[in-house]
This record gives sequence, structure tokens and C-alpha cells, in this order.
Amino acid sequence: MEPTDKVHSKFNKERYDEFDGKAKNALVSYLEQQGHAIKRVKENYLADVVSTKDGETFYSEAEVKTPWEKEWPTEWEELRIPGRKARLLQKHATITFYVFRNDLKECWVVRGDQLTLDTLKEAYGPKITKGELFFHIPVNEAKLIRYDENVWAEVVQESAATKKATTGTKDGKAKAVPKRTKDQSTDDSSGTSGDG
Repeated sequence: MEPTDKVHSKFNKERYDEFDGKAKNALVSYLEQQGHAIKRVKENYLADVVSTKDGETFYSEAEVKTPWEKEWPTEWEELRIPGRKARLLQKHATITFYVFRNDLKECWVVRGDQLTLDTLKEAYGPKITKGELFFHIPVNEAKLIRYDENVWAEVVQESAATKKATTGTKDGKAKAVPKRTKDQSTDDSSGTSGDG
């Protein structure tokens, strides 16, 4: 995969320094709980963490979605991973992306094979550079995990039927919420990762 994404937001060293180490530590905590042996946690513009389990090598990338506070906003129907991460897909046959909430208590897990060219699109938001591309992954296609009482556990997501029963609408959205136009942001899709 070779996206033509040469436009991206300027590297924010302060945010990187604040979140990168914490995100990697949270990721290592999750992987170790899953039975992985950690082989490498290093900043080298490749995967953040390399681990092994049952004789297989795993590559993992952590980032923090700083605007995400508390519960995932229901209007954020997709998770966005910067298009520049495509270089990791080229380097590692199997890689998993972990997108943490700003307090590191919840995390979306997305397999690298979900990041395909057809999901790579421009995103809009107050902190997004015009023309910047992101992989747009529907949240119902990602796995949500939560750290609670010193244990990571998968969060069961509501089905569309449950949302309909709760909101009274077919798509699970409240009728009072207007549909977003192309130029309105759903989030700022800014995150912090180790690739600058």
C-alpha cells in the first residue's frame, strides 16, 4: 500500500512527550496480560512494541486520541488512524493498532488488515491539516478494551437493535441530532504517536 498522503499535521513534541511513554506502557500491560513476551519497546519509526506469543511475532502500534474523554461519543461513528501509518503496514505483515483514550483506561484495537486503500480518505476537523488522509474504520468493526481493577477486558458493544430500542430510531441516532455535512468535523482525529 502506497498512499499519496504527503499532507499531515505538524509534529507536536509536547503532546508526544506527555503521552507516548504512557501509551506504550499501557500497551505492554495489555499484551503481557494476553500472554505475550515483550521483545522490544523502542522509538525507531517502526512498530512501538514487538512481542512474541506461542512462537509467533506480533507488532503493535500505540497512540492516544487526546480529545477522547470518558465514554466514546456516539456521534464518532468511525475511528481514524493517520494515513502516514501506512508505512507500518509495508514494514510488518501483521500489525495491530491500539488507540487509547486520553486517560489510557479504554482502547480501540484495530488489525492492520483493516486499514485498506478504500478506507483511506480525507478527514475534517479543527486540528487536521487540510488534505490530510486518515484510515476511517467504523467503530463497530474495531474491538474496545477497558482497564478496570488492574485487568484489561473486552467491552461488549451495543448492537444496532439495542440502539434502536434505546433511541427509537433505526440507525440508533437520536432524531434531534442533525446529520454532519462533509465540512463539519466529527472529532479532531488528532492523536499522539511515536512517528512524528
